[in-house]
Amino acid sequence: MNSDLDHFGIRLLLRPAEAAIALGISRSRVYELLAAGELPYVELGASRTKRIPIEALQSWIIEQLAATPTGGV
Repeated sequence: MNSDLDHFGIRLLLRPAEAAIALGISRSRVYELLAAGELPYVELGASRTKRIPIEALQSWIIEQLAATPTGGV
């Protein structure tokens, strides 16, 4: 990976493995969330490669915090 892109600083779309790292969960769990429709994604090209928008990750985190009785704290 290009060092200019480390830590997803300027990337708008992440691969499922990168999203897993960013969220601190397993890659398998990311795929489960994608399949369940809980985590939005876009499909690219004829291969329908899945990419997760950074904003979708941020929104998902906010939704998870709101769903937690203590607000996640």
